[in-house]
Amino acid sequence: MATLIKSIARGAAMCAALALAASSASAEIPGYQARLATKLTNVKTGIAKGPFKSDWDSLRTGYRTPDWFRDAKFGIFIHWGVYSVPAFANEWYSRNMYVPGNAAYEHQVATYGPQSKFGYKDFIPQFKAEKFDPAAWVQLFSDAGARYVVPVAEHCDGFAMYQSDLTEWDAAEMGPHRDVVGLIAKAARARGMHFGLSSHRAEHWWWYYM
Repeated sequence: MATLIKSIARGAAMCAALALAASSASAEIPGYQARLATKLTNVKTGIAKGPFKSDWDSLRTGYRTPDWFRDAKFGIFIHWGVYSVPAFANEWYSRNMYVPGNAAYEHQVATYGPQSKFGYKDFIPQFKAEKFDPAAWVQLFSDAGARYVVPVAEHCDGFAMYQSDLTEWDAAEMGPHRDVVGLIAKAARARGMHFGLSSHRAEHWWWYYM
């Protein structure tokens, strides 16, 4: 038990250090703080204009499901990111690979070696997405009868699948070196499909802690 606790503590400390380093690195990018402040101001301005406030009661009482969504019946939700490289179990691999006793942890050690030598970040250069063809994807979705497509913009692993000016940890700067989300959006709208995004950023604060 003591060994398990120490291993968990080491993993949490390592991930916290990486997160802090990434945050510090972003903060040192020229103009980063100013861009961040501008975006936060825009968000607050948007919320103030309505129609919803940033609380559940506002959504619960004021939101109405759009007619197009009610009538669409079928759409595509996409989970695709760095976790597709190890392609083991599910998109929780980025967390579970640091949880001793988890199948993903055992798989990581057996396949890539100890996490201290090969961590989640080391999968990013391997996430090249050479065969990614947004037009072909959307064509397939449309042929299947889908009326909308919703990719995950950013999973809990913190790697943005879109081009961002607030972080370098995104698909445009690393891995595929393409604005994956932007390209899917362009292809979907060209075919008249509704396009949405799902963001799991709210989970960042606890994701790598055990």
